[in-house]
Amino acid sequence: MQRPRRNSTEFAIVVAEVPFSTCRGAKVRPFLIWRDLGRDAWGFPLSGHSPRDEYEVSIEDWWEANLHGPGTVRIGAGCPIAKERIGRVIGALSPRDADRIARVFTALFAANEAQPTIEEELNLALA
Repeated sequence: MQRPRRNSTEFAIVVAEVPFSTCRGAKVRPFLIWRDLGRDAWGFPLSGHSPRDEYEVSIEDWWEANLHGPGTVRIGAGCPIAKERIGRVIGALSPRDADRIARVFTALFAANEAQPTIEEELNLALA
């Protein structure tokens, strides 16, 4: 697999105010920057627990990422964050962990089947 392209912020681990999936409140926690989107960043919250399903991936080189202990990237909880909600940079993923997480992300979210067109979706909805 081709190594993911990195800019100065991609694969950085930061402290950020991460919104809850219910959109009611937020929690300050470690956050992995996946892509820099200009005014926002898109990425994944980190957790200190072990992976619970295929949408969570452990950080194997946690000491290289400057974390205090093992962590888990919650790929299934990916979200955008306004850059003003991002605090200090803690560290960055090792190239090995970045490659692993990129492979898992691609495997989970790659569309293997042709997606229906809007016309096909409307026909199904109106049928």
